Amino acid sequence: MEDTEDQEVLDNLEESELEDEYLEEEFEEEEFAEEAVLVEE
Repeated sequence: MEDTEDQEVLDNLEESELEDEYLEEEFEEEEFAEEAVLVEE
């Protein structure tokens, strides 16, 4: 029973890390877009 719980915690951790990476990428893209807008002005 313990093993399953540990695996669940690990899965959740991995999912969180993936979400963080995804959010970071999104943020970088938004920042880049803002810079592009500034350059155009």
